Amino acid sequence: MAYVIDATALEELACRNELAAMTIGKAIESGKCYITAPTVATAYYAIWEREGEQAADKWLDYATSNAVMTLTDRSDRDFLRQVAMARSIANLPLCSRYAAALARLLDAEVITTLTNFEDLSHAGFCRVLWIG
Repeated sequence: MAYVIDATALEELACRNELAAMTIGKAIESGKCYITAPTVATAYYAIWEREGEQAADKWLDYATSNAVMTLTDRSDRDFLRQVAMARSIANLPLCSRYAAALARLLDAEVITTLTNFEDLSHAGFCRVLWIG
């Protein structure tokens, strides 16, 4: 199983949420754990705002290490269509729509805390694993 980590899950991991750490840890162990650039930028900002630039930079180094998660910065036509389609189904932030689109194209499961992903799951757009 492949996994795509949403920004809300990354934020929970950075806040040392044990459930998030356990869930994401299992995803990382699978060897198929992906994040998108908008997800990283969103989580970075949340950490920077809460804990400062040094903590955010340290987290950024960890999150973008290919040994941990693969940073995928897709911008091809099909991917961008999927991002737009996700918006037509669920009211989600742009970074979450990127995560959903990547999950759909990789046949992966999104790890998130957002209940709005339920609409995407029910529509069969992507599979979702909720934290919390």
